[in-house]
Amino acid sequence: MKRVAIEKTALTIQQLARMAESAPVLLTRAGVPVVGVVSVKGADLETWSLGSNPEFLALIARFRERGRREGGVPLAEVRRRLSSPRKTARATKRSA
Repeated sequence: MKRVAIEKTALTIQQLARMAESAPVLLTRAGVPVVGVVSVKGADLETWSLGSNPEFLALIARFRERGRREGGVPLAEVRRRLSSPRKTARATKRSA
């Protein structure tokens, strides 16, 4: 990560964007971080939008808290359930 003091730089937006393509750039004012610039190359718009949407992040936080409070199904169990074929109503009617 590169740090750039806003008050001491004459970088253009183009130069800053080029820097951020290789590593995140942290812009500081009086030594305090104020803005982070990161490359979004390879990320799709939906992922980028959701990852910075406060309402979506709050929703995720609520679900995580609920999972901590109430427990959940371990990933191994989900995988086990999804990999085993389930009998459907249609399959049951055919075998009868």
